[in-house]
Amino acid sequence: MFRRADGRRVRFEAEPTWTRPDAAHVTAVWRLGVRFLRASLAAVRRLYDLALWEITGQGHARVVTLHGALGEGTDLAPLVATAAAVEVLDLTDVRQVTAAGALRWVDFVRALPPPVTLRLRRVPWGLARLLIRVPAVNARCVIESYQRAFACAFYSVTPPEGGAVPDGPPTCRSCGRTAGARG
Repeated sequence: MFRRADGRRVRFEAEPTWTRPDAAHVTAVWRLGVRFLRASLAAVRRLYDLALWEITGQGHARVVTLHGALGEGTDLAPLVATAAAVEVLDLTDVRQVTAAGALRWVDFVRALPPPVTLRLRRVPWGLARLLIRVPAVNARCVIESYQRAFACAFYSVTPPEGGAVPDGPPTCRSCGRTAGARG
């Protein structure tokens, strides 16, 4: 049984193939690889939907958190019905936005019911650039914050994110030099 705290769930037989801790999270989050046994296509689609988003509460706000990559296989249509009841869309865990994923995003925003305006939190830089450059895409969205990756040119490491937003690029903890923006 795969389930989210918001009540959505999918049930079918699967066996684990690998597990590992997720270094991107401070808390004890584990990634799990599974092999599906006798799973229907409809069940696998529900599982993808389950893996893509979840509804959580942060204080008094209802928040939808997106996970993974926004690409050609991303289906945001199930999220449209939920958007009216949600106050914030958090994109913290979105690791990649492809060109096809940006188009899926545009379709998602166009499909929102008229009174809905999404407050976006921690938008990946690539998607934030699209929202800023194309006003029609941004008409139904308010960007509260965005995130951008920085890397040290000398050590090829990404300084850890989190905490207060700096006025400029972060400093590499390994060498003390200013990290440059990626992307």
